[in-house]
Amino acid sequence: MSDYARRGLRLLLYAALCALGLFVALRYLLPWLAPFLLGFALSALLEPMVRALLRHGWRRAPASALLTLVLLGLLLWALAALGSRCITAGSRLAGELPGLVSRLAGAASAPRRSCAIIWTPRLTALGTR
Repeated sequence: MSDYARRGLRLLLYAALCALGLFVALRYLLPWLAPFLLGFALSALLEPMVRALLRHGWRRAPASALLTLVLLGLLLWALAALGSRCITAGSRLAGELPGLVSRLAGAASAPRRSCAIIWTPRLTALGTR
């Protein structure tokens, strides 16, 4: 085996091991690490604003607490707005559901009638009816 083929095989083996490691990390470790990764992302998001409050004379703990509460309030507001829209859409759908079901039933029976109109003369002509 040439040196070039040996290097290619080694590269392929490393790529397969990296893919296996990524699969194991995503499959088994991510559910346990997700809260820590989310906390790290939120702290990185809030850090520039905490520094801005520190420049204006705030201490770190109250600034972090205030910004965390503001972020939590924004998240709850967004969830409430989304829930309100979902409830409105669900109630509108519940009101329109009987009409939709009747239209669906009419559309489902229409192909049977059209098939009967098309095939009945042909089957009668063949003597199968």
